[in-house]
Amino acid sequence: MRARELTAEAPRGLSQQDFDAADAARTTAHARVRQATAQLEAAQAGLLAARALESQSTANLRDASLQLTYTNIIAPTDGYVGKKTVETGQRLVPGQPLLTVVEADVWVVANFRETQLRHVKVGDAVDLDIDAVPDTPFHGHVDSFAPATGAQFALLPPDNATGNFTKVVQRVPVKIRFDGLKDPDYRIRPGLSVTATLAPQGKSR
Repeated sequence: MRARELTAEAPRGLSQQDFDAADAARTTAHARVRQATAQLEAAQAGLLAARALESQSTANLRDASLQLTYTNIIAPTDGYVGKKTVETGQRLVPGQPLLTVVEADVWVVANFRETQLRHVKVGDAVDLDIDAVPDTPFHGHVDSFAPATGAQFALLPPDNATGNFTKVVQRVPVKIRFDGLKDPDYRIRPGLSVTATLAPQGKSR
């Protein structure tokens, strides 16, 4: 505006040529400002899009990491694989049994008659004879008693409420743990036949 006023003064304080040059420079400067503003808005929009993409990528990474953990199947206990029911490349479904794990820590479950347990308590000594290892004596102790007789855990437990009751001596599962078991060749395995003999009353290990 000042340049325009100078061109209108008499005598002229600014020539028409100088005014045109200044006006062209002003127009160019305004155009550059508009261009810079547009670039700034585009950059801000790109920044918002990049942040949104970063958030989406982070969410995808967390989901992929979670899915990766699902590929690791962890056994509930240490031990040996006793039976494998899947093969390499086979597809699995949730809940499908894959293999049977046998614990390295073995124990004996002896089914004593209820009349034999009158004075037996936890900690009492037990002598063990294993058919698979006949030349080695083993010793253990009573660890715990089952909460019910073996008949109560059967598929069809007996029902004595019909009136046709016949008294039968029941068997009580007793868990026996080995004392100082040394089995480097892994000869003692679950399912073997064992004869358990209760030690004299009052003897414990």
